[in-house]
Amino acid sequence: MKKLNIQIALVLIISIFSAVISQSQELLTTAGGSYSGVNGKVSYTVGQVAFNTSTSVSEGIQQPFEIYNITSVEETKIDINMSVFPNPVKESINLRIEDYPLAGLCYQLYDVSGHLVEVKDIRATQTKINMQSNIKSVYFIKIYDQNKKKNLKSFKIIKK
Repeated sequence: MKKLNIQIALVLIISIFSAVISQSQELLTTAGGSYSGVNGKVSYTVGQVAFNTSTSVSEGIQQPFEIYNITSVEETKIDINMSVFPNPVKESINLRIEDYPLAGLCYQLYDVSGHLVEVKDIRATQTKINMQSNIKSVYFIKIYDQNKKKNLKSFKIIKK
């Protein structure tokens, strides 16, 4: 009788322990999924604390969700009137600048891959830029103020 009571107690303890162990592996998740490929299978869940491999259970991979607030100093608006014409261009374009001091201004001509093709100072309100020797492509002209060390305006030019 005493041996029977010990066996019943032992079976009861083992069954309770098994129930606790089997329930501890369950997850309540809000999202997840799986991916299968030639080399294996990967499953994931949001908030997962453990993951299964083919041979063992390992700690989960937690990815933090972070929100960055990027701020910058807003530059004052530059009131400047610039134009480039004709666009598209065959031989030369005209760059016209009004309502801005010309001292320290230059233009930078870049090709479509970002290579600097030409840099020249701007000395008049209307500047002629020769494009005859350039191949047919897309170009960018940046108007740069050397005194203030900043770009004032950019134009996209199409050479025919």
